[in-house]
Amino acid sequence: MVASAVIDGPYRYDLRRIWDAGRTPTICAWVMLNPSRADENTDDPTVRRYIAYAQRWGFGGIVVRNLFALRATDPAALLSADDPIGPDNDAWLSERLAGVACVVVAWGCGRYPRLAEERWRRVAQLLAGHRLLCLRTGRDGQPVHPLYQPAGLVPRPWTAPWR
Repeated sequence: MVASAVIDGPYRYDLRRIWDAGRTPTICAWVMLNPSRADENTDDPTVRRYIAYAQRWGFGGIVVRNLFALRATDPAALLSADDPIGPDNDAWLSERLAGVACVVVAWGCGRYPRLAEERWRRVAQLLAGHRLLCLRTGRDGQPVHPLYQPAGLVPRPWTAPWR
């Protein structure tokens, strides 16, 4: 497996895992709330979950992007940070997602719904042209986080619940 990450100080803009490098791989992109501590050398349980889903669906690799690029294990850190989005995050969310086969949104922020809602208004513009998918939605219409979802889920269309 080819693994890489783009990390700049407190921000992670890109995380990739390519397991089918023998051909031009079809890539499944995941858009999450904010990055964990996973990097080019270390997977965490969520990254392993992305990989398992994408392999089951027949993709050759994943890329991971985030609404906020600040690396934190607790999303509460986003509320007090000066710049939780990161200076280059919008570019990584727009131009650098060209050519992916699908975009799965999966930030699952039940504790901080306003955080995702406010940021989503900008990110929706950046992802215009992509068909957005999710595993399932919570009661509030937000896409669920993949970590504790059943392994057999297949992606389905997602529309933001906000007007």
